[in-house]
Amino acid sequence: MTQEFFEALGAELSFARVRHPTDNALTERFYATVKQEEIYLMGNYLDELSAREELGRYIESYNHSRPHQALFNFTPAHVLRSITKAC
Repeated sequence: MTQEFFEALGAELSFARVRHPTDNALTERFYATVKQEEIYLMGNYLDELSAREELGRYIESYNHSRPHQALFNFTPAHVLRSITKAC
């Protein structure tokens, strides 16, 4: 099911070695944050559609509204815009 989901998005899966979360540390950190700030707080979603909508809103906020300490309290969208302007 996960593989089909990513294929539908046109995304490529990247697998880490078993028991080596540091192989994909950025992704692991993102998933931990999503769980802490959205999934665990929400509890249960009504259905798959509402889960997709809520997670989509969270990801939009994560990228465009939520400051990131590792980015000196800028949003990922702001940093990306700054990088693309500089090039």
